[in-house]
Amino acid sequence: MKYPKAVWVLSLASMCSIAAFAARPTMLKQLLAMGAFLVAGLLFLICLGWALTREKGRRLRAAIVPAAVLAVVPIGIELGHAIRDWQFQRDLPRYQAAAAWASTLAVPGETVTVLPPPAAYADLTYGVHITQNETCGLVVDFFWGGGFPVKHTVRRYIADPTSMQRKPCREGWRRGRQRAEGWFELAD
Repeated sequence: MKYPKAVWVLSLASMCSIAAFAARPTMLKQLLAMGAFLVAGLLFLICLGWALTREKGRRLRAAIVPAAVLAVVPIGIELGHAIRDWQFQRDLPRYQAAAAWASTLAVPGETVTVLPPPAAYADLTYGVHITQNETCGLVVDFFWGGGFPVKHTVRRYIADPTSMQRKPCREGWRRGRQRAEGWFELAD
């Protein structure tokens, strides 16, 4: 009842690609994660079929492998989120410095776009939008992750975190969560 090493290698590779996408979404990582979902699903079906063909006394033991293959998806997602949280906390002082820099560029009533960002912040963002208005106050969006066809993940600094409770300050973003005081991560 020994599975080929390829099952474990493919399962581990699938988990890693799912974790990489969950940690920092990009188009390439999304493509790899989609492939990983397909590989994990196919491996699950193959292993489940194999387990069901075992004699009655060995089916339960053989079913452990398909269950383990199926578990790579939620484990990969949770691992990626843990890495994302750790990286954000590690980079928070640099994000705060970038927000201080960006706030000096704010023009009341307008959106200022900085593409590409300064070299000091290029690993934190691929674009910055700075907005200052009466409704939301100072808002700095650091475009941080992306996907296909058009998916963005933004790390948002907002000078008045309570303004995120106002609908106009969240408009256009389907999901979001607070990361730290004044910091939110939003996705469309």
